[in-house]
Amino acid sequence: MLCRSDEKDSDSDNDSSDDEKAKKKASKAQASAATRGPDWMDEDHRLLLRCTRPLLQSQNSGVVMAVAALHFYLSPANDLPKVVRALVFTAHNKPEVRHVVLKNICTMVSTQPLLFQPHFNAFFVHPRDTLEVRGLKLEILTHIVTSENAPTLLRELQAYLRSSNHKFVELTIRAIGRCAAIMPQIASVCIRSLLELSLHPSPTVASEAVVVIRALVQQNPKEHIVVVMRLMRRLDQLVAPEARAAVIWLAGGEIFETDAENIKASDKEIREKFFELSVQMMRRVVKGFCEEHEMTKQQIINTSCKMYIQDPMRMAPTLKIVFALAAADVSVDMRDRVRIYRALFPVDGKPSKVKQYGDSILLCN
Repeated sequence: MLCRSDEKDSDSDNDSSDDEKAKKKASKAQASAATRGPDWMDEDHRLLLRCTRPLLQSQNSGVVMAVAALHFYLSPANDLPKVVRALVFTAHNKPEVRHVVLKNICTMVSTQPLLFQPHFNAFFVHPRDTLEVRGLKLEILTHIVTSENAPTLLRELQAYLRSSNHKFVELTIRAIGRCAAIMPQIASVCIRSLLELSLHPSPTVASEAVVVIRALVQQNPKEHIVVVMRLMRRLDQLVAPEARAAVIWLAGGEIFETDAENIKASDKEIREKFFELSVQMMRRVVKGFCEEHEMTKQQIINTSCKMYIQDPMRMAPTLKIVFALAAADVSVDMRDRVRIYRALFPVDGKPSKVKQYGDSILLCN
């Protein structure tokens, strides 16, 4: 016969074994739940993902790409880091398929940038990369830029600006512009870097730099007015028509707020200095009007009219000269444009029935 103490020992052994069994069942249930996925997934859906997941380690890059695309669009969010890791590894270790993989990554990073941020350094440009691959990497980097990695990315991009490949420098300039647009706190540093490139020996590089500067200045004109004035002083050194047209557009003063009554006295003084510099620049530009590109000529006419709206007394003589030169231009489009502007801004004293609409049409008010 068993004593009571033996019965108690046997009961405690049974309880501990039951606890161990319950823990094992719970761990198995958790493991199965993890493999099964969310409740909204169908059994066939789970089976497809479970059976294709090992193929992410395949040696065939086409298989990895197909499986990664499948899981990116059909897997739960918790499983996506594994997919991204496989894609980045394939793009890094197989140069022959790098362009195709990066092209797909560009599509994915535009919708899920957070997934690719841990692999930020993997998208730095390598000297052996082709121009197309470099462009894709720069696009990916601009999608995953954050306040933490922005200084590192900016240093990297500034190093790319020293490249002897002018096409690559142009792509880098566009990437800097996108980064500055996304993160305004680094816009000043970006503009300073681009300002040095405005005098680049390559006209296309200089043009790209000035065009990007114009886009960044439009976001915060008051902060970058000194940069604009420096560009206006450098206009004679700019060769590319796009760059010259961009600077002449900035001289029109459209970057400022139109409410001139509620501004500070210091802002009025800055505006006066800016306008005076613009008048001097336009007088120089008009002297070489006939040698300018048609794109630049059109911008000269537009800017002269905008400045005439701001100060008719100072700009009337310059606008008359611009109208006279444009009326004798070889381009039919240019002559037609001047006929319209002469009706809207009759500086020669001729009667016009539409002159009251000049401000609204030119400034799109």
